[in-house]
Amino acid sequence: MRKSSAILFFILCFSPVFVFGGKLEKGYEALRIFDYFRARAVFESVYDRHPLGAAYGLSLLHSRNDNPFFSLTRAHNQVLQAVSFLQKTGKKEKDRLHKLGVSDSAVYALKKRIETEAYELALGADEFEDWNLFIAEYGDAPQRNAAVERRNEIAFRKTGETNTWQAYKAYCEAYPESKRVEESRALYEQLLYKSLTAANTIPAFENFIAKYSQSPYYSAAEDGLFRLATEGRSVAAFHAFVKKYPGNRNVPVAWNSIYTLYTSDYTPDKIAQFHLDFPDFPDKETIGLDMRLSVTSFYPVRENGKSGFIDSSGTVMIPCVYEWVDDFSEGLAAAGKNDKAGFISKSGKIVVPFEYDEVEPFRKGFAMVKRGDFYGLIDKTGTLILPVMYDEIYEFFESRAVVVKKGKYGFVDRSGEEVIPPQFEKAGDFAGGLAYVVKDGKYGFISREGKMIVEPKYDWVENFQSGVCRVKQDALFGLLGRDSLLLPCAYEYIGGFSEGLALAARGGACGFINRKGQTVIPFDYEFRTQLTQDGGFRNSRARMYRKSKCGFIDTAGKILLPFDYDDAQYPSANLTAVKRKDKWGFADEKLKMKIDYQFEQVFPFAGGRARVKKDGLYGFISTSGKFTVPAEYEESTDADKGRITVKKNGKAGLIDPDNNVILPCVYEKIEFISATTVYLERQSKWAYFHLGRCEFVWKEEGFESGF
Repeated sequence: MRKSSAILFFILCFSPVFVFGGKLEKGYEALRIFDYFRARAVFESVYDRHPLGAAYGLSLLHSRNDNPFFSLTRAHNQVLQAVSFLQKTGKKEKDRLHKLGVSDSAVYALKKRIETEAYELALGADEFEDWNLFIAEYGDAPQRNAAVERRNEIAFRKTGETNTWQAYKAYCEAYPESKRVEESRALYEQLLYKSLTAANTIPAFENFIAKYSQSPYYSAAEDGLFRLATEGRSVAAFHAFVKKYPGNRNVPVAWNSIYTLYTSDYTPDKIAQFHLDFPDFPDKETIGLDMRLSVTSFYPVRENGKSGFIDSSGTVMIPCVYEWVDDFSEGLAAAGKNDKAGFISKSGKIVVPFEYDEVEPFRKGFAMVKRGDFYGLIDKTGTLILPVMYDEIYEFFESRAVVVKKGKYGFVDRSGEEVIPPQFEKAGDFAGGLAYVVKDGKYGFISREGKMIVEPKYDWVENFQSGVCRVKQDALFGLLGRDSLLLPCAYEYIGGFSEGLALAARGGACGFINRKGQTVIPFDYEFRTQLTQDGGFRNSRARMYRKSKCGFIDTAGKILLPFDYDDAQYPSANLTAVKRKDKWGFADEKLKMKIDYQFEQVFPFAGGRARVKKDGLYGFISTSGKFTVPAEYEESTDADKGRITVKKNGKAGLIDPDNNVILPCVYEKIEFISATTVYLERQSKWAYFHLGRCEFVWKEEGFESGF
């Protein structure tokens, strides 16, 4: 016998059920002997005269699961009636009923038992419908809140299985008291946004923004609209955006992008032009500041192991707070912090966060960045144009850049799209609409669209220039036009074109050809490898060799300098350096020796001075041959712009063309960083010296000037 039957048996057996001799007592007696049909009939017949006793008896009857009248719902309804009758039943009746085991405590105990059994049944089934039924029928049961939460949890699970914004919205409306309502509302908002913007189109985002201004995804929709409307990341696209969507939260970002991209070279002329072209630019202060900073020289400095920048007067422009800094390029400088690299502007603003392992300077508006072993590409706003996934990335030429991915070469455009997927063994920059590529070890040419224009069959090629390019096959040079082979690969050497002609060599002899591959100057001259360094004609003359002697010819083949010398250099200051018996001298235009043969090495005149080497040391002479700087230096630069960097005893110094000492030879390094300022390094310490003012602009602590 189940629990409910056992309890009822106990109640009936040990209660004084024979006190009354009326019908009610007969009903309880029928229950005791399991005569359920008679018990039910009796209780129903005395309901009007003894409502409390009859309701309690019927509740007992319906709560037993061993009879055809078992129904916890009916049992609960009757016990609720009994509860209501407790207040209406007089003391005399209650005293009489008490002898049948019917009391306040018995009624409430039965009610509790029925509710507990109903809850356990619902818990065993654990189905949405069962919990809903329990909540509806047992609204005052102590288990109601637990039932509601369990019902809500099952409903939430079923909503998750549907997983639509409509389902979550319905859940929030149906179960506003649920602990899951906030989570459901969040999922509703998320799925609504995803559903309405799934097309990823401008109209989809516009529609969402127009209809759902209170959505937590309103900003995300604005961002999505901004991303699509400015996908090309051009100045025109960003400007169209600020005009069409003035209320979008990304308008300040768009304006900054317009300004940054338009002034990517960071020149004062470009900044001034921007002000004229975009008078509605809201940040006028930035224009004024950048106009000043663009013409201000910034020099890297160090202090206490940290780096920053000063200007040409020594004023600190960016404090020394970085681990390292590079020179500014296009208005931005690479810098390091916490072992990561980023970019800062001249105003000291962090433009690109410190999140990369390495960065390269900006060139043509782009900079290469590195994480781990891979490279990406950013523009000047810091936006990744190319994800960090490439082995190598090269500069843009004709709006195409070579990229290398998994060892294969391809091309991307300025928006970051792989217009020619990586597939080649090697590739060159575009020039004249063509770029060379290597496939199966052979060179050919493709168009900007990736179409193969010249099939890969050469061992080497160079870029097309003015419609022609040099090619190589089986170690021999040829000349290729866009439509045909102009010269077969039968030449030992073909040089680059200069003044319309190119040096060509065959069988140890050389001459000059034109761009059609025609011989213009016969192959009457000796071919020497040093001729490959000359670059052909300069100022309508070319150095050539005949019978082991050197001379010059013009573009018509006329001899300008007789073939009487061991070697010769191109004229400078109306003088030609000539060599005989391992010594150099200078001849005038009439070929008369102006400066005798005495030098081991000579260089062209610049600023009225020529660098010469004598007895293993360098000095300078004037056009008259007089030494203006004695030959006493181990190394020397040319006398350009009136200042010469020299080296003596392994140390660098600075002199003028008349050997006046500007800076003594005590430095490890001297480097011009402007026309008036030099960078000095001594004993691993830095300094900057202004030549015009003859004073130090800045010195690192511990730097010894040497004078």
